[in-house]
Amino acid sequence: MVNLSGNNEKTEKIKIYLSLTFTLIFFSLFEIISKKVDLNSFSLTGVRFFFGGLFIFIFFIKPILIEIRQINKELATQIFLIGFLNVSIAMLLLQIAVQLGNATTSAIIISSNPVFIFLIQNTLDKIKNKKIEKKLNFLNLLKFIFLIIGVIGIFLVVYKKDKGDSLISILFALLASISFAIYTLITKKLLIKVSAVTMNSISFSLNGLLLLAISSIIFKNDLLRFINNINIENLLFLIILSFGVTGFAYITYFYSLKRLDAIKVSLVFYLKPIIVLIFNFLFLNEFVGLNKFIGVIVIIFSLLIYINLDNLINLYKKL
Repeated sequence: MVNLSGNNEKTEKIKIYLSLTFTLIFFSLFEIISKKVDLNSFSLTGVRFFFGGLFIFIFFIKPILIEIRQINKELATQIFLIGFLNVSIAMLLLQIAVQLGNATTSAIIISSNPVFIFLIQNTLDKIKNKKIEKKLNFLNLLKFIFLIIGVIGIFLVVYKKDKGDSLISILFALLASISFAIYTLITKKLLIKVSAVTMNSISFSLNGLLLLAISSIIFKNDLLRFINNINIENLLFLIILSFGVTGFAYITYFYSLKRLDAIKVSLVFYLKPIIVLIFNFLFLNEFVGLNKFIGVIVIIFSLLIYINLDNLINLYKKL
């Protein structure tokens, strides 16, 4: 007799791994590409999220139209506000940080958002459950330690002795990372009420338009100037940012988020610097120094321990 449940579980795991891989590749392109586009942060963030949301809507138009009919005003407001937190706050702040400072520094800080997810999630758990067992506290402490070790690995991989960082760019990147952590936790709960494609198509497009409207007031004709002088390279960059990074990559990210723990899904950001490092080596022929090689080992080590920490502790108890 064939074990269908086992096969289904294996197929589901493969889908999750493929989704996270797709997310990782496109999220890793963000800082590299957006730094090269000569457009203000409001317009660039607005363009990529408006067209990213529009792309999702067109690609999944039938199920989205069916689901939109069932959305009430309260849920529609929640969808817009969650999009505002991501698009108009987190991603806008990250884009500003990239343009004001070093893209590598912003990559380090945004890649550290699993630490903020861990801290926020555990703080909320403590508020809900004031009486927590000491064993649980010890386990959480171990998890936090290995998350910090992962951050150290990220720093070793991405660190460069470059000039250009400023306190304001670091502050914006830090606020972006915290905002995205909150966004991830809230979105996981919202995905119970609405699908990722419907939520993203609506929230991305509306908030993209909002940023474009604000940009037209603050920067006036900057977007029009960019369009008049656009070349093939910038057009290709916008396509990747809109349809790849903002379109499908978010869908695959939320596909995994709906099925796994928020912290485990966010750990894809820990691997982001490694993919950036590979891209730089393949396309820019950048030398991989010893610090980067050690950083890769530290990141992989911290991830493997964190993910399997519960099993390792149970195995230790049996010895």
